[in-house]
Amino acid sequence: KEKRFKIYLKYEGRKGPPAWLKIRLPKHGGYEDGPSIAIKKAFLNFYNRVREMLSVHSIHLRSETGIAIPDEDSLSGYIGYGGLVYVVDGSAPGKLPENHVYFWGANSWSDPKGETPSQVLTLSRKRICQISVGKEHAVALTEGGRVFAWGKNDFGQLGTGDEENRALPVYTELPYETYIASIAAGGNYTVGLTKRGELWSWGRFQASNFPRLFTDTWCNGYESKGEMGLKGMKLAQVRAGDQHMGVLTKEGKLYTWGYNDFGQLGWGLHGEGRCGQQRPQQVKGLIETEEIIDFACGGGHTVAVTKSCRIFGWGSNTNGQLGHAMRQCFPEPVEIPLG
Repeated sequence: KEKRFKIYLKYEGRKGPPAWLKIRLPKHGGYEDGPSIAIKKAFLNFYNRVREMLSVHSIHLRSETGIAIPDEDSLSGYIGYGGLVYVVDGSAPGKLPENHVYFWGANSWSDPKGETPSQVLTLSRKRICQISVGKEHAVALTEGGRVFAWGKNDFGQLGTGDEENRALPVYTELPYETYIASIAAGGNYTVGLTKRGELWSWGRFQASNFPRLFTDTWCNGYESKGEMGLKGMKLAQVRAGDQHMGVLTKEGKLYTWGYNDFGQLGWGLHGEGRCGQQRPQQVKGLIETEEIIDFACGGGHTVAVTKSCRIFGWGSNTNGQLGHAMRQCFPEPVEIPLG
């Protein structure tokens, strides 16, 4: 079979520079030998002369010239265009564009240290509006209500129907005309709230590698005759912790469920025998009479902000995460002192 060097261009519309460019090298020689490295260097020399004309914002090539793109058979480079000037030859960066996703930190897929922010190129034209990161996976939500996920998938937390890990974002397929408005990544699971107020979940505790409609309990999966969305309540927000989650209704009431070993559900109970609470219940105590406007779920604690600008927290405070001097668990909401 003849071995060729190929260039692919893709345009969005009839005018303007290419939306992206893909370079495919011959399969022989490896990434560092012979024609491969010569072609890369030749391309960079050419790119330096034409980059201003193309309005290029990023370039990714293999090994010494950029970030590795996993591909067993070939080496691919992608070029987009937009506001940011960020190239591997050291050009000064310009203004960051909107809706672009960057990652850094521990990453078993490429740079173990992750000290330098890197753009997720496969999402560069997806109009991302929300990002959520779990224990070892991440999800991104587009303005059109589509979900993309990548990372660890040992419990099906990517919603792809299998347990294969993904180094690059993949589309999480939901039923026809199901559009997500809010997304949250938990420890080994993912939850999404649709524009109609339906709650979907997938991964650990859902017992499914595919997204399923939440009915009246955490683990029962899709039931067409079940009570949908916490007994028909109008849901506004969803948040996910390591092994617990919560939803906020449009009336400002907070419901939680999941593991409760540190009292992170705010039900007034915690410890042994209080784990795995599958049926959502409203958070008890001081916060019941307050209208909640936002909240967050941590590893073993939860915090909420009320309309009256008060902040409450409950669950584990072993590291002072609730802002109290007493290093203990609080099974009911306590107000977090400020100043």
